[in-house]
Amino acid sequence: MRRLGESTERAVDVRIIAATHRPLEALVRSGAFREDLWYRLNVAALRIPPLRERRDDVEALTIHFLREIAASLPARRSSGLTAAASAALHAYDWPGNVRQLRAAIERACVVAQHEQLDVSDFPPELFATTATQPTTVSDFAALSWSEALERGRAEAARGYLEAVLRRFRGQITEAAAHAGVERESFYRLLRRYGVEAADFRGAGER
Repeated sequence: MRRLGESTERAVDVRIIAATHRPLEALVRSGAFREDLWYRLNVAALRIPPLRERRDDVEALTIHFLREIAASLPARRSSGLTAAASAALHAYDWPGNVRQLRAAIERACVVAQHEQLDVSDFPPELFATTATQPTTVSDFAALSWSEALERGRAEAARGYLEAVLRRFRGQITEAAAHAGVERESFYRLLRRYGVEAADFRGAGER
């Protein structure tokens, strides 16, 4: 590199990491992006799918952001999310990807009145349409193929969890054993799809 105003060059040891949501190969072909710059940058390309295609990452990212924000806002204690909020975050498509998720969690931490963040603490547009509502045929027709599959999978999963809990009267251990998953994994599934085991427990049960 050469500093402004200098006539000699200096050696520097740097690593450049560049990110974009635009199709650079197409832009190079159209002349909208410099070809020589593309060749210099394109050493190792990492293609990250949008957040809606990796919904399992939402929970891990949420936990990370909660810890990060808690450190910067010591006066605000946020210990986690309610089951309804967790299910809604998982069902949302996140067009703004990880940045939008972090902003939503930060907003919820600022306005929340309780330690657990609830649906009402998040921006209302996130929950205009949630997976807790049954999808009609016309709703499906408005979705892409991958979105329809994801929505159908979420509804089937929630229906299965509710049916198993109903069968075993809300007993987590028995329901998890029947489902063939570990107890903690079963709890995570309940949180992800917004199902409350307590709703299926009979009076006087252990």
